[in-house]
Amino acid sequence: MFNAIPVNPPFMYPPNQTSNISPGHSLQTSQATAYLRYNQLPNTQTPSCHPNMECLSPENNQPWQNGKPFYVCRIHGNISRCNGCRGIIDKEPPPNDLVIMHEECHYYPHPTTRQMVLSMTPKPEYYHFQLPCLRSKHPTFSFRDLVPGSSGP
Repeated sequence: MFNAIPVNPPFMYPPNQTSNISPGHSLQTSQATAYLRYNQLPNTQTPSCHPNMECLSPENNQPWQNGKPFYVCRIHGNISRCNGCRGIIDKEPPPNDLVIMHEECHYYPHPTTRQMVLSMTPKPEYYHFQLPCLRSKHPTFSFRDLVPGSSGP
């Protein structure tokens, strides 16, 4: 069973529209053409909603900005990459072994249709304990947003 709902991020085809790529044309050109055609249509769609998230709209099409709390936790298991800077998270001795965890949903290509869909189950993502790493995905983040004295769910 697939735990996903289809959505229309601004960089993908609208539903039921496929790419007709002829020889000599790139996929990028075809996507750009489809995007322009799609945006010239009247907007009759309503935002997609997820029970655990606020509605996605053209203004807020980032499912990782979902209002869930940020937790401080220790590096454990296979935590290895920062979701903000995409750099490696080194396993260091205490007190430098802290990261920030946030549960987020993501877009990914559906295995059969290749249409971008939104995952329905939020998964933990980890960030370096540095403001620039968090602000790359959460521009309004402040360290006051951390849940005090917590180590995650």
